[in-house]
Amino acid sequence: MDFFKRRDSFVISAIEVLDQLGVQGLTTRELARREGVSEPAFYRQFDSKDDIILALVEEFSKYDKYIINTVKENNMEPMEALFYFVDALSDYYQGYPQILSVMYSIDVYRYVPKASQKMEEVLQKRYFFIKNLLQEAQTKKQIQYYISTVELADIISGLIWAITYQWKNEEKSMPLKDKIKNALRYVLKI
Repeated sequence: MDFFKRRDSFVISAIEVLDQLGVQGLTTRELARREGVSEPAFYRQFDSKDDIILALVEEFSKYDKYIINTVKENNMEPMEALFYFVDALSDYYQGYPQILSVMYSIDVYRYVPKASQKMEEVLQKRYFFIKNLLQEAQTKKQIQYYISTVELADIISGLIWAITYQWKNEEKSMPLKDKIKNALRYVLKI
């Protein structure tokens, strides 16, 4: 297997391990076992366990770039862009719920400064994307709200986080997209 395919395979296995066994189960030994290789083979792909954790965050954030680029390339109106963003993320999470373990394993990043910084950047980019869309929507009179766009962005970001967490851990009967969009419509009063 060539270098990049093997590296990607380790990342996918790490996401599965994190989802199934949690932070404590995410060991180089477990990753090597799942990949059917020796531990030294892991170290040919990654310098340390910290590097695989950073790779998890990068994998988690990869889809965000595509979503935001699609919004920009299609010159979407702010509310259309916001709902597209929510739809695209929801579809991604619905089809690959294991990736959510990367977002919800906050403790893993506490001891890996580069991964912590990267996750913070990812979440901040999402937050500012939402906030900027809301500011533009208010400017264009697409929404009118009695609180600031900063507070509204806080509410919407928290709403997405909480509903996604609940959906992943408790029930998957209703499509994630529908749950988030219904809540978003309620909050935005549209």
